[in-house]
Amino acid sequence: MGSALKRIPLKVVVERLLGVIATATPPTRRRVVQVLGRLEDVRSLAKLSELLGDPDEGVRVSAVNALGRIGSQQAQSALGRSVDDPAERVRRRAVEVLAGMPDERSLPILAKAMGDRSADVRVAAAIGLGGIKAGDKVPPLIKGLSDASEEVRLRVVETLGNHVDPRAIDPLIGMLRDVSPLVRQAGVRALGKAGDAQVVIPLLTAMGDRDLWVKTESRKTLLANVEKWIPDLVRALAVTNEEVQSKAIEVLSDSKSAKVASSLLEALNHRNKTMRANAAVILGNLGEKRAVVPLIGLLEDRDYEAREKSALALGSIGDIAAIAALKQAQKDQNKDVRIAAAEAVRQIMQMNEIS
Repeated sequence: MGSALKRIPLKVVVERLLGVIATATPPTRRRVVQVLGRLEDVRSLAKLSELLGDPDEGVRVSAVNALGRIGSQQAQSALGRSVDDPAERVRRRAVEVLAGMPDERSLPILAKAMGDRSADVRVAAAIGLGGIKAGDKVPPLIKGLSDASEEVRLRVVETLGNHVDPRAIDPLIGMLRDVSPLVRQAGVRALGKAGDAQVVIPLLTAMGDRDLWVKTESRKTLLANVEKWIPDLVRALAVTNEEVQSKAIEVLSDSKSAKVASSLLEALNHRNKTMRANAAVILGNLGEKRAVVPLIGLLEDRDYEAREKSALALGSIGDIAAIAALKQAQKDQNKDVRIAAAEAVRQIMQMNEIS
């Protein structure tokens, strides 16, 4: 059939095929429509659009595919009607085809499909909206974050993450509390792409998630953005939530950035006592030699916890220059400070092989 068609003018072929449809059986109509789609001739648009109302579901799906191959504005308009088709398969295919025509005219149709009764159709609509460059696709996507289907929520979060809009940040933060660990993990990745400082505390909180993969992704995301978020991570050292504090300590301690140590050295003089104590902990974890002198000064801090953490940090750094000050700190009025100072002296002497 294909070689025979090539010897006949295209106009004649299209006219003959269109003439066959009226009396053909459903299987034949499907085959004819498929051929018309491959020919991609605009003269078949009217009939293909008409066939979107064919009683046979398979014919309607074939008509959707054929119109998608033609891809004109008229075809796009006709496909919009198929989003209301009674058959889920037709609606889903229409949405998928429209997603392949990623311009502003598809946006209202795909936005409408986000409310379809089929989760598969809604998934296809969410993916399709991600490909549209013009128009405001954010509102229908944000609405989709509350979808009953895990798969829909997952695709919506991924789409918003690939096209971050400031309006989506708060809703995406809310997805870190989703019942699905897959959605929470996708939310972490999306917020990492956003790069906005307001996501730091939520991501630190997510490091305490009950799901291992969410924890891992949160830590990975924070470390990947650590230099950009240093001020916010340092501020997190002084929040009232101790779990968040501990996660901020963990991230900053694992960072390889020299800028982290510089910011923490400044934090040793912060008015907040928790900030000073936690900064000392991290500097000790980093083995930061530049911190030895300011940490020795912190041994006389008015807050006993800052003095204790300073002593422990000096022990971790292992500089013999701190021994005299640590021996003096063994006379501190606070027992915990005295114990920490004694342990630090022992640790430094061991590290430097001093008997």
